Amino acid sequence: MSGRISDREIVVINFATAAITATVAAVSLVRATTGDEIRSVALTLLFSATYLWVAVNRLNGADGRGLGWFSLFVSLSVLPQAFLALASAAKFIDIWLGICWLTWSGLWFMYFATLTMKNRFKTKQQLPHS
Repeated sequence: MSGRISDREIVVINFATAAITATVAAVSLVRATTGDEIRSVALTLLFSATYLWVAVNRLNGADGRGLGWFSLFVSLSVLPQAFLALASAAKFIDIWLGICWLTWSGLWFMYFATLTMKNRFKTKQQLPHS
């Protein structure tokens, strides 16, 4: 988003990351035996969908508003996982995982704000002044 990496490079790394996380999710789903394991697969697929969407947007030139709204959905969807991890934390790694989910939620929320507000700001800037 800052223009420091070309679209071609962004597409490659995002497609690769989406493919890797989706493959991990698929293998995990086949092996899943509990609701917690299935929830873990679903959370992993949220990452996959995000990376895939970023890559597709770079290829088709979309403005990102759809991805922004999806990011709001994801941001809110992972909050219960963060609170669950923190509420049931028995070890340091559990606390770290809860904080990690809170951080990801915040990052997805910032993606939402950036992609949806940026477009509104541009629209307002482009209006002729009377």
